[in-house]
Amino acid sequence: MYNLKSFFILFLFSFNIANYSVHFDFMSGYAESILSSNQTFGDNYSFTIEAWYKNYSTNNGANDGFGDGSNIFASYKRSDGGDPYNNFTLQMIPEGHGDVPGSFNIIGASSDTAYDDGTWHHVAGTVESINQEYAVIKLYVDGELKSINQFDEWDFTSSSNNFYINNHSPFAGDHMQDCYVAGISLTNGIKYNQDFNPEYPLSNNENTLINLDFSNDSGSTLMNLANDSNNFILHGNYQWTTDIPNINNELDLCT
Repeated sequence: MYNLKSFFILFLFSFNIANYSVHFDFMSGYAESILSSNQTFGDNYSFTIEAWYKNYSTNNGANDGFGDGSNIFASYKRSDGGDPYNNFTLQMIPEGHGDVPGSFNIIGASSDTAYDDGTWHHVAGTVESINQEYAVIKLYVDGELKSINQFDEWDFTSSSNNFYINNHSPFAGDHMQDCYVAGISLTNGIKYNQDFNPEYPLSNNENTLINLDFSNDSGSTLMNLANDSNNFILHGNYQWTTDIPNINNELDLCT
């Protein structure tokens, strides 16, 4: 199943298949997985999450007045009886929620620089569970290691919550940024151990759990190229766009 699907994906990419992004509207647009985190990971506790993401400002412009967390990809959910345990969040920090508004963060590993600059950025987090005692978290931005954090907990995968894109859901309800997403991939194990050149579009390997298909320009489903039983459903207000990363421009990722 994997080999056939991977061959098909590589075949399409070799013919320069068109790719798109999804523009999510402020306090409205988001996506949700069909399967939960624990259904997706099983007994695996180390993983890599990566995304192509663009945000013009976490607190100004279209996001003026935003006052809560800003999640890119998360299994965190507290509203409507969400599971409060064993979840994780890859996020861009809004004003009032960290030292550097517009910085990237995953489980305490945070960039020292703001990236809500209206250009595309590749952000990746690796979470390595060590002997089921603690975890080492690394944050990469545009292929460069930006931060390392050690955390005393080791299980961030067994939550019964689904995965969410652009949705922060504390007790007060759902919060969404105006932003763009052009790629999401979740992989078992540690995909990156040193600086790397980000790829676009993101591709599968034998450990890929989620790799969302942005080659359509319409519809309400993001197909999962790694497991078609775990697609993502788009909700609220959103638009498919031709605004995508250009990795040939030395990671000056403007369209």
